[in-house]
Amino acid sequence: MAIDPKDFRLDEKIEGSDPPNPDGVEPSSPWDGNAKSAAQTFEDAMKTLTITDPESEDSDPEFEDVRDFHRKFNQIANDCPTHLTKRKLAERVNFMLEELSEFAHAAGLELDDGGKELIFTPDGNADQDFPLQADALIDLVYVAKGTAAMMGLPWRELWVDVHAANMRKELRPTPHRAAFQAPSAMVGKPEGWVGPKTEEILAAAGYNRWAFSSLNGKINDHLCDDDAEMRPTAEGEDRE
Repeated sequence: MAIDPKDFRLDEKIEGSDPPNPDGVEPSSPWDGNAKSAAQTFEDAMKTLTITDPESEDSDPEFEDVRDFHRKFNQIANDCPTHLTKRKLAERVNFMLEELSEFAHAAGLELDDGGKELIFTPDGNADQDFPLQADALIDLVYVAKGTAAMMGLPWRELWVDVHAANMRKELRPTPHRAAFQAPSAMVGKPEGWVGPKTEEILAAAGYNRWAFSSLNGKINDHLCDDDAEMRPTAEGEDRE
């Protein structure tokens, strides 16, 4: 499905959306500057990118299943990249942690909270529950994809792009190995590695950071999406 930049109105200035720019330097990405620069980035991205029609055979059927679930139960499901409030994001993170913890316990692990990182370690006294592991993994993916649906992400394009970038990596030692990872499992970025084009894909999908930002450039919760009954009051719905 081809997308017309005019559909997202990125070429029109959002009242009060221009941030202070004393140096007169044009930003390099749509969420680092004003609506004009966002439109230009969007135009550039559209030269090589299109966004998949949800009804096409190329869409992710699991992702669409989750979107259907959200719509059936009046959950948030955006069609365009959309910021969620911090309250809603915290809710989704806690959902994912709940499912991850369920999987960890089903795998016979216990939480090691002695350090700064959230790390699970083997519990010698606990048995494994394979069906519960399977159920927890499905729930974790369901909640993760549900969060992506809430955010209106172009899931298929992002997935294909990240997968391609990951496949360009190599099995090699890396100085950034996490404490819980085995040395033999290290996958690193070779010289000249090209990373995902996340910013371009989001721009092609219509993402415009300044539609959700205050004048200081920070995301404004009052301009973000949330459950109807939990949205911030109208008192602060300005860009100050």
